[in-house]
Amino acid sequence: MGCRLFLMALGGALCAAGALCESVFLTVAGASLVTVGGGLANICVGLACTGLTLRRAGIAVVWSYVASFVLRGLFRILPLEANLAMFLLFPIGAVALSARLSLRVRDFSSSDSPAQISITSPGSFVPFGHQVFISLVVFRFVYGYSLTFGEVDRVSVVAFSALAALCAVAVYVFASSKPLSSDGLFRVSILVSVAGFLVLSITGTPRDALASSLLSAGTGIFEILMYYVLIAIGAKNPAGALSVFGLG
Repeated sequence: MGCRLFLMALGGALCAAGALCESVFLTVAGASLVTVGGGLANICVGLACTGLTLRRAGIAVVWSYVASFVLRGLFRILPLEANLAMFLLFPIGAVALSARLSLRVRDFSSSDSPAQISITSPGSFVPFGHQVFISLVVFRFVYGYSLTFGEVDRVSVVAFSALAALCAVAVYVFASSKPLSSDGLFRVSILVSVAGFLVLSITGTPRDALASSLLSAGTGIFEILMYYVLIAIGAKNPAGALSVFGLG
């Protein structure tokens, strides 16, 4: 907790100094520190979610991602100071809300050694070269590629039309009595992403709105899948949950 607060505070101070002094170096350095702190916050929240049932974890992940997508529209109309404040405070708030659960999972994970669990439950360990992590890398490239559509002065434009597909997934997950299907999410994300590339190849324009929406929806659904799968793996193997979220 203290490390995260230090990184967020120092990074925020550098970001503010960079904005006031119009220094690219200070701004990038500050944003990098805040990003590391935000990554640690993601791990903390992920560990807390391993204590949920798979159905509740699926609902939490999907609706949280939809909420974060909506907030991107809010960021566009707010002044710089408000954006910077939320950029710093949201990860800290997330850690504060999930700290008790994440510490409980950490304490539980220390009860059994990884060597013992690797013998009793070898399927719960996922190596770094597993296809799960390879898929994460591939889809991060697709996500980065989708950010280039319609950009102005190297500033990415968020395809808010992709929110319709994400909301459809969120409503389905909430209405269903079964846990979220990771295989189903993977198939949908692949289908939507491939459709985006096909539309791009047909139109041949780098600013096609439909292609941008499809690629953004595909990567968004896969990002939901990513967090859900990491939580499921972490719940199955509490002793290795920290390394799983770190690699993820």
